[in-house]
Amino acid sequence: SDLTNTKQPKYLTGELCKSDRILTFENPKQDSAYSDRVILVEDYISAIMVGKVCATCPLFRAHVSGDKLKSLVSRFKQIQLWLDFDKYADALKLTQRYRSVGFPMLDPVKSEKDPKYYSPREIKEFLNGT
Repeated sequence: SDLTNTKQPKYLTGELCKSDRILTFENPKQDSAYSDRVILVEDYISAIMVGKVCATCPLFRAHVSGDKLKSLVSRFKQIQLWLDFDKYADALKLTQRYRSVGFPMLDPVKSEKDPKYYSPREIKEFLNGT
C-alpha cells in the first residue's frame, strides 16, 4: 500500500454525503414507543448509540435534503433532529423550515453532549423529554 497517500477515508471527509442513499440504524428489540420515530443525527457513532433505542439516520453533517425527508416519511410518522450541542440553533431552524412545508417534525433534542456520549437509558430520557 502507498503510505504517502494523504487522502482521508471517505468516512472522514464526508464524500458519502453526495449520495441520496439513506442509511438507517434500527434495533429489532427497540421499545415500541419509538417504532414510528426516526432520529436524525450527525455521525455514525451517534447513529449507532441512539439506534440502540430508536431508529436513526446519520446525516454526515447538519443538513438533510427534502428528498431524504420524503423517503423517511414513507417509513416513519415522526422525524426528530438530535444534532451535536454546537448545532442546536441549526436544528431549530431546520425543524421550523421542514414543519412549514408539512413534514412531521418533533422538537429537536437538546443536550449538553453529543448523542454518542449517552447510555441507552439516558437516550430514552431525552427522547421522552425528561
